[in-house]
Amino acid sequence: MSRTYDRQFIVLNICITLAYYLGGEASLFLHAPESHAPLIWIPTGISVGFGLIYGYRILPGIILGAICVVFSQGPQVDTALNLVGIALQVLAGPLQAVAAIALHRYGSSLLDAKALIKRMGFYLITCVVISPIFSSVPGSLALCLNGLAPWELYWFILFNWWFADALGVQIISLFILAILHPTMKTVPIGSRQILEILVIIAATIIVSEANFNDKFDNATENLHSLE
Repeated sequence: MSRTYDRQFIVLNICITLAYYLGGEASLFLHAPESHAPLIWIPTGISVGFGLIYGYRILPGIILGAICVVFSQGPQVDTALNLVGIALQVLAGPLQAVAAIALHRYGSSLLDAKALIKRMGFYLITCVVISPIFSSVPGSLALCLNGLAPWELYWFILFNWWFADALGVQIISLFILAILHPTMKTVPIGSRQILEILVIIAATIIVSEANFNDKFDNATENLHSLE
């Protein structure tokens, strides 16, 4: 039994690592380099969605995935400040996953298991609104510490990071939960519904990404004009 559990644990975390890394690469591929943060951060949706299903067991996979994403960008490690920034970037995702799991477990214990609407409302507050704070604060701080973004844009980047994580949880996590979570599986979801969700996700990313990049360009132009 223990060997079977160990194999399941290893396979699960390998899958989480791969999904996290590929989601990160997809998010970075879609966003403009000068915007410092993509519109939607897919790894957040993956870590929170599977975290609410499997709990803290997937933390090794999330951490390994975060390490792969950060080092795939070729960060500088020549100073202690750079190392601190890299550590903050790596820990940002796992911190949010831990916060989302802890907050949601605590809230779910207070709510009736059949009160789906109340549980979804609590999910939106804890996972979509609150948990991204635990990643956006250290993440945006890391970008500024490493010199990847100017300190003048810190609050702007923090909001963008929070928004990207919140959107990832709101779309990707709900998609995962709708398919795999025992409570959500009581709602019938067929291939047509899954296709509709995928189309909505793709349309949201494409349309919002274009609009987001235009707004970022306008914001940076206004900032430079003030200088």
